[in-house]
Amino acid sequence: MKTEIANAPHEPRKLGRLKNGNSPFDLATVRRCGARRKRDGMPCRCPAMKNGRCARHGGKSTGPRTLEGLARAATANWKNGFYSRAMIEDRRFMRALLAANRAALAKGR
Repeated sequence: MKTEIANAPHEPRKLGRLKNGNSPFDLATVRRCGARRKRDGMPCRCPAMKNGRCARHGGKSTGPRTLEGLARAATANWKNGFYSRAMIEDRRFMRALLAANRAALAKGR
């Protein structure tokens, strides 16, 4: 069974505005960041976000502020807890217990 391909153009895209005020398709008309680059002092030409700056010059999040958010951020990168305070104390206790057992066995010989 052959599929015929229509020779009609695609449906034209609707040029709307994004949340940051920039057009999603016309990169020539988007607002630019304008912050001075550290490298050469020229204005940054990255597309600006809603606050007027790009992600590199003030558009990124400044991090959690509430206690709940700080606690969530502290556990976000948790891998296995090997270096957690509780695990370190457990390993210290086990080493001390093994050392005491070795000393007791050495005395009994």
